[in-house]
Amino acid sequence: MFDRHWLRRGLILAAVGLLAVLGACAGEEATPTATATATTAAPVGVTATETVVAEATATVEAPTASVAQIGKYGGTMRWAVKAEWRGVNPIRRTSITEQSFIGPQYSTLIRLDPLDKVRDVSKIVGDLATSWEIEDGKTYVFHLRDNAFFHDGSQVTCQDVVTSWEHSVKVGAYRAQFEDFYLGGECRDSLTPVFKLSAPLAKTLAIMAGHRTAGGAIVPAKQIAAIGGVKSTKEWKQDQTIGSGPFKYESADVAAGWHGIRVDNYYLFDAAGNRLPYLDGYVSFGITDTGTRNAAYLGNQLDAIQSVTLEARSALEILKQKPDHTVITVGGNDWTVRFKKLPPFDDYRVRKAFHLTYDRHANAPITDPSPPGIQWRTVGGIVPPQTGGIPLEELWQMPGFRVDKTADIAEANRLLDEAGYPRGKNGIRFAFKLFTPVTQEYQDNHVLYASDLLKIGVTFKLDLPIDNAEEGTRGTACDFQVQGRRGASDMDADGEIGSINVRPEVTTGLYVCGFVTPQWIKDAWIDQSSTLDRAARVKKVQDMERAYYEDKDFGYQYIPLHDGSYLVGHWPFVKGGGWDRPWLYRFEQISVEDVWLDKQ
Repeated sequence: MFDRHWLRRGLILAAVGLLAVLGACAGEEATPTATATATTAAPVGVTATETVVAEATATVEAPTASVAQIGKYGGTMRWAVKAEWRGVNPIRRTSITEQSFIGPQYSTLIRLDPLDKVRDVSKIVGDLATSWEIEDGKTYVFHLRDNAFFHDGSQVTCQDVVTSWEHSVKVGAYRAQFEDFYLGGECRDSLTPVFKLSAPLAKTLAIMAGHRTAGGAIVPAKQIAAIGGVKSTKEWKQDQTIGSGPFKYESADVAAGWHGIRVDNYYLFDAAGNRLPYLDGYVSFGITDTGTRNAAYLGNQLDAIQSVTLEARSALEILKQKPDHTVITVGGNDWTVRFKKLPPFDDYRVRKAFHLTYDRHANAPITDPSPPGIQWRTVGGIVPPQTGGIPLEELWQMPGFRVDKTADIAEANRLLDEAGYPRGKNGIRFAFKLFTPVTQEYQDNHVLYASDLLKIGVTFKLDLPIDNAEEGTRGTACDFQVQGRRGASDMDADGEIGSINVRPEVTTGLYVCGFVTPQWIKDAWIDQSSTLDRAARVKKVQDMERAYYEDKDFGYQYIPLHDGSYLVGHWPFVKGGGWDRPWLYRFEQISVEDVWLDKQ
């Protein structure tokens, strides 16, 4: 149907460089280094009683170990993602692909416990913060450790934390999450940052912990000042990367990868008092071609394929050839379709007809296959059930989400007739252009769904960008008719239901394509965000999604297809740090301070 030759451009150089560099990185494991005596307690954890509700007061637990067993020192871990880095500011570069290069060099205030239950956000542990409390439900007070230092030798202080937060709320990942509620930050002293909200916000701690270095990274205040302050969208040079994480910048090259090396004065220790990290360093490669990437992995030139990059088909092939290898889920994703408000998609009946015709239950196992007895995907709504969405048993009885498509397709045809789009002599009503990322798996998924539309007399042509950069630029400019994408499932209902809260003053690009959010959605979104009672909030979230589908001006401008899982695959010798089990959330793996290589 379309020419794929362009997918190979630039791969030869990357592949040649990769093979040379990977060979150099795969040397003998280093001799264990002398261990350090811990001078500070392990992170203090906080347990919230509800998954999505931040309690008014936090319960401080006894110190918890950062790893379940003692690891081995030495070695350089090598992993691959599907694209190169486009920038180095972790507050703005928040995709897992970009974070896989720079994330291990940064710290944040708090984090999810990587050893806790799967996709459970009830347990939060400290990172730069050793403890915290919530005053009046709206004021968050954090107490910083006194032994955390940036890689230039300067101590991490309250001013760095507050400035990083201000930067994220103004131009980073926290903008959409907190801007409606954020009043500002201040320092009670050099190690006590305070953040104030205008109203109680159920998701606050969960979002801070789950997004970790992706938007919540702490960078030196002086570095933000050097690029023009908290409102600046400029970036520093890659060799100016300064964090307080377990690894620091060593070098970066497109062919040779992004190198980080061990920090000797990192502030965390394992359960026996050995200073982390275990690894001497890491190398993150950007390999765009799936075949080249998989071959490098299977040839033991990579230790892991990172999240977002490892597609289900590749994972099944790896497990077929290497059954002793590990493939784990690292959080959910959702496949979606969005329309630009131009004919015929300015008509609610046309958008609803598309929704009714998509055969989600048939397509999901094809595009997101999984091993026998394992479910890497499901058919869900806008908000997953685990974060308060409509229960599947109810959702699957709703129009468009049903297994039996007979009634849905009949109704879709009736709607298109009523909307004034009759079938021509060839049976076709109209054609449209489908805009989707260049990655083959993205194309395959959305072509499969678009092919369903032939049942109602609608056909399509692919509208492919040259590369990921053009895809991002055109998406921001709404330069498309229909866009098919995949995104990460958020760990709180806000991030999912926010997909229908189109707010030009906050977000650009995918969310601003001619549709104007009705006031009731704006009000309902803020209402559910500030509801701390879990049961009451879940009801509001579900009612909001149901009402959205019925809104004749706005409904179905954004359509969920099915939910999948991000996957990571790794060799058996990769140990520790939660690499033996599904992660709580997909950003948790990038720190890798308690991961080791056991090649003996």
